Amino acid sequence: MFFRSMSEPEQRHIVSAFAFELGKVETEAVRKRMLGHLERIAEIKASDPKRKEIQEIYETWWGCHGNEEIKATELSDEVKVLLDPKAPFVETDTLSEHGDVLRVKKLNANRQRITGWLQRHKGTRVAGYWLEEIKNKDYSRSKTTYRLHSTVLDSLPKGDEVKSKSRYMFEGIHCGVENVAR
Repeated sequence: MFFRSMSEPEQRHIVSAFAFELGKVETEAVRKRMLGHLERIAEIKASDPKRKEIQEIYETWWGCHGNEEIKATELSDEVKVLLDPKAPFVETDTLSEHGDVLRVKKLNANRQRITGWLQRHKGTRVAGYWLEEIKNKDYSRSKTTYRLHSTVLDSLPKGDEVKSKSRYMFEGIHCGVENVAR
């Protein structure tokens, strides 16, 4: 995971440096043991539940928002429900384009819980992604936005084209599309 979170030039540098150092080792058993350590580290990281949770959030975020700069309040419901799994859905009435009253289910996520998660994970690199916090001090109160960067993927389809791996997928909720019950 660490290796995959690096950019391509960084990966090439790590590989060449490691190959150079291993090339100096004269005993093949030591070389094999070192490679075994690397494989074991990769396995441990891959099975870490906290890393898997962050990876799921980052993959869902990337599918919904890509690397666009976004405020915490503008995150899609699909991302918010991963950041605040206890958030309830509340039903509200709204008018359709034709003037009909529709009952809409909206996610009522806890703003503090979401911003707290983002604060704790700014700069975190997992599975080829890292989260950047951007503070704009041009306003009387600083405006904080976030951007997810991909060190591996150039682009993925966004919005309704993406099928998320989210375990919290709700009928009709995908990247900000609301579930409408009639």
